[in-house]
Amino acid sequence: MIKFINAENAMKCTDFVEFSSYLKGEMIKYNDNLNPTREFFSLPDISAVWLNMSILDRSRDAFLVKLVSEYQKNPSISREKVTGITMLARASTGEIMSLMDSNFVTGLRTGVQAALYVKMMHHSDGGVLGIIGSGNEAYFIGLSILKTEKFESVVIYSPNEAHRQELSRKLSGECRTAYTAESADAVITISDVLVLATNSSKPVISGKNVKKGAIIVSIGTLPDRKELDEESIKRAKTLTADLRSHVLKDSGDMANAIKKKIIYERDVNEFREIIRGMKFTERKEGDLHIFKSVGYAELDLIASLYLHEKAEKLGLYENIHN
Repeated sequence: MIKFINAENAMKCTDFVEFSSYLKGEMIKYNDNLNPTREFFSLPDISAVWLNMSILDRSRDAFLVKLVSEYQKNPSISREKVTGITMLARASTGEIMSLMDSNFVTGLRTGVQAALYVKMMHHSDGGVLGIIGSGNEAYFIGLSILKTEKFESVVIYSPNEAHRQELSRKLSGECRTAYTAESADAVITISDVLVLATNSSKPVISGKNVKKGAIIVSIGTLPDRKELDEESIKRAKTLTADLRSHVLKDSGDMANAIKKKIIYERDVNEFREIIRGMKFTERKEGDLHIFKSVGYAELDLIASLYLHEKAEKLGLYENIHN
């Protein structure tokens, strides 16, 4: 019998403040001998890609495989654009502990890691949280930040008006006001914390318009994705990656900046080093800071273990008979 945790039950299991502490604690215990894999397979003729992320961690007695697909044309035929499944198993026995929705796992670990970074760098209550994008990760990053930090308002832009209105509605209970903008620049110029959560192959912001002193959180999962423009990268006082090796290889905007020698590998901090106290990132008034996340399998493992433990405790799962 295998336990399946669907997205609805996963959300019922999740306490974002609790998971923030859980994730930070697990990142402090990071095992440097782990080598999480991250592979992608492109199907350019149908605008699709598959991601495969896996990790074996005997210290946690766990093995994880996460599969995610993205088919960009699917919405036009009334199909989900992004789907996937995550399998969590015991390393010692091979027993499958849980299957769960990969979109939820991805959203949870991406959102709460971003919120940890924002909490570390955003030294005041209030202000404006700006979001460009309206998909699953835009929602989770926005929700995670608003659950753990106080903002006066959130403003959202994406090209699809219905999607940005829906995200505004979903986040409206987490701050005083939530509203949409008619352009990316209308968000960029006023945001104290700016979230970029798109699948764009070209920059969605202009660095010259980014508010002085802003914190930018950008996701980027593939080499052809370039949310950040060169000017923003040049302006940044600090650049922090969730996992440096993955970001510099798989994030198109950062790989491009390295190739053009706008920045060098030594300029990019690794977030786990900051979390563990190995590096210190100081924020002064007016400095621009960028956090770049592409995700890696240990984060998926931590999120999956948390969800498995909570689902077992609360009985929030379905049994699949094998």
